[in-house]
Amino acid sequence: MAPLQVIGAGFGRTGTDSLHEALNILGYNTHHMSCIFKNENLDFETFKEAHRNPEAIDWDKPYDGFDAAVDWPTCNFYKELMVKYPDAKVLLTVRTPESWYVSVCKTVVTMSQRYEKAKSERIKDILRMATKVAWMVSSLMKKR
Repeated sequence: MAPLQVIGAGFGRTGTDSLHEALNILGYNTHHMSCIFKNENLDFETFKEAHRNPEAIDWDKPYDGFDAAVDWPTCNFYKELMVKYPDAKVLLTVRTPESWYVSVCKTVVTMSQRYEKAKSERIKDILRMATKVAWMVSSLMKKR
């Protein structure tokens, strides 16, 4: 189904779940972080490798079967995806930094802190990476 036609550049907790649903209603098959949790067959290893070496990634692989992508980890790589899919529309969802921070602390950070209790090594991996991203962004917020 690739190439991606829509790239979501906004962080999670900025309306990406609603955007995910809206794009699906419009007929897109949309990749969202929740898809990775729900479907063990979806590629997550490519995203892990992309944090180390984004230039070497075959971006068609993690988005196989999707023509739109929003939320994390897509938002981390929107620039690379814009190069790979130059005809794609890029959508940026935003919210105030303060309300975003509160929302992330109540959801993503709380969930990520429970990764040790996850039964699957894959889910533990995903939650570890989400924890790193959440704490990185949260430390940037504290410096404001």
